[in-house]
Amino acid sequence: MKKHVISAAAALWISAAAMAQGNAKIAVISGRMTSLSPAIKNLYLYSTLEGVRESFASVAINTEGEYAFALNNPKEGLYYLSASAEPERGRSYTRLYIKPGDHIEVDLSAKADSAFVTGGSREERMLDKWQRASDKVYRLALYPLGDTATYATFFPAFEKLLPVAEQMKKELVDTDKAFGSYLARLIDADLQIASLSLIYSLRTKHPVKSQYPAYYAQTFHPGMYCDAALLENGDGAKLISLYVMHMFIGKDSVAKIADKDKLYEVVCNDTLKALYVASTLGSYKTPEGIEQAIAPLKSFFATGRLNEKYTKALKGVSTFKAGTAGHEFNYPDTAGRFYSLRKDLAGKVVYLDLWATWCGPCKAELPHLAKVEEEFANENVAFVSISVDEVKDKRKWLDFVKTNHLGGIQLFAGGFQSDIASFYGIKAIPRFMLFDTKGNIVSIDAPRPSNAELKLLLRKTLATK
Repeated sequence: MKKHVISAAAALWISAAAMAQGNAKIAVISGRMTSLSPAIKNLYLYSTLEGVRESFASVAINTEGEYAFALNNPKEGLYYLSASAEPERGRSYTRLYIKPGDHIEVDLSAKADSAFVTGGSREERMLDKWQRASDKVYRLALYPLGDTATYATFFPAFEKLLPVAEQMKKELVDTDKAFGSYLARLIDADLQIASLSLIYSLRTKHPVKSQYPAYYAQTFHPGMYCDAALLENGDGAKLISLYVMHMFIGKDSVAKIADKDKLYEVVCNDTLKALYVASTLGSYKTPEGIEQAIAPLKSFFATGRLNEKYTKALKGVSTFKAGTAGHEFNYPDTAGRFYSLRKDLAGKVVYLDLWATWCGPCKAELPHLAKVEEEFANENVAFVSISVDEVKDKRKWLDFVKTNHLGGIQLFAGGFQSDIASFYGIKAIPRFMLFDTKGNIVSIDAPRPSNAELKLLLRKTLATK
């Protein structure tokens, strides 16, 4: 969408002219910032597109703290006013329901984290009524860095808000069926986002499930999102991600959350499924993984924004496509002998493990790795473990290898700044990779030793000539 940028002086002049002439198509959003912060020089307006906030217009704030947006025939719907130039990272925004011809005044606090809204359509006033009723609870859930709120303060406030929300929804539908239904969906989504954000964000204390209000069990269930109308909300995509996480957390590993069969079980709208899959593409390490993820929904990724996300994700991992040359590392073992991939391990299938002595999940795989090593002892496979312990902890690594009688080839890289970690963009461990007898990549995200699929992949690679 084309972004509109305008100076405060020009916008104020246009808005004054529009109001004087009664222009039915120009919408004007104007106001003042109290105690203007030197750090805030612009305000940004975001529209709603496919469940996310998209940059729509920006305006400079003048020396008096005044600003104005003059929008020519804007599409009726939900917009977000913020001091942040990054729509998904902004910690605070004011929602507005804008129609062509609207004149809305929004006076903002110094940090643009609170607002006083006047004017606008009947729909905008109805939205503002809900925002004023829910603002405190919503902020407790979504902006944890600004306070010390935990579930102990959030849950009571949230439960007090629920009957208020129900009463407002009833009044809305009774007075305005079309917009009332729209705003009722928005209210439900706000409650769902707040409730899930609270339990899945960083806090000093976290509740156990037995402490959750009844709302959670009564609200979240498989198949609750079957309507793409959720995408008229700029936080719709975020809600889908939170919901899928909530439905699988504690039931499966994060790595398996996007499994298509499980995803289809809880999300029953293909457009929403595709948007969720798109949000996970950055987590895949290989082109094959990305292709498998989008395969059931490939038509949605053919054009538009989803195609852009797919192409960007694919480009990010294209260097590591199966069959391309693996990184030629060269690291010492416990005795000081150096090993490299294509020189010292040439002719062998190489199963590589990046780990560290401080990594609990890494150490949990060691017994499984030992069993796989034993089963393939007479096969043409080299099991190579490369430690990314810091250089200062090399003695700790040496002692750990000796004390625990670790098998295979044990090498020391020396931290995440090592060339192998940098080359593959590794920021988390354990990480397992597999290379063929020529040192070419089979997978840079191979199954863990505890996964039965590893043995199948090893045998398949050994059988490949």
